[in-house]
Amino acid sequence: MYLGIDTATPFLALALWSDGEVARYERELGREHGSHIMAALSGLFAAADCQPSDIQGIGVGLGPGSYTGVRVGIATALGLARGWTCPVVGVSTLQALAVGYLEQHPKVQQVTAAIDARRGNVYAATFTINTHDDHDDYDDHDDHDDYAVTERTRADNLYLQSDIQKMPRTELTGHIAEGIAPSAWYVARYACEHKDDGGKLEPYYL
Repeated sequence: MYLGIDTATPFLALALWSDGEVARYERELGREHGSHIMAALSGLFAAADCQPSDIQGIGVGLGPGSYTGVRVGIATALGLARGWTCPVVGVSTLQALAVGYLEQHPKVQQVTAAIDARRGNVYAATFTINTHDDHDDYDDHDDHDDYAVTERTRADNLYLQSDIQKMPRTELTGHIAEGIAPSAWYVARYACEHKDDGGKLEPYYL
């Protein structure tokens, strides 16, 4: 079982993942993550009937985000990992935002994830999707089983097309992932797939 945490945006996003999403929590809190995160985690574990001893790793969003928001997520992840003796892996919040958008719009092939940088600017990066050949029947799902399709074909093939850039919001075009919760199940799954990466968690502050 893997835990995903992202507090870099106004949303508190948490999820448990083990060969598929087990449980998730998403709530828009502004800058109140610190006063809610532990209670939300307790509720998440209770909903999944999961114990801390079940956790094999933790993924955490590194931003871009406000200093306070990013630090809440990283400090919580590091504190829990120390107590549970499990690894922590960081992932771009923009990447998790892109997956969050694709969960809702599974036919999209390219998405630009954006986070408010104030004064009419955003921090943004564009991601493209390449699907596996054995999922060519994907486009036939007009009523889409959105979650199943998203998890199977989308997150496996998410590629960064452009580096993080600060730009005027007015320059954003195409499919924009903004104002939604980052996909915490993706953050948790990323921790599973990169648990041996190690390295230092480097937050990306606004």
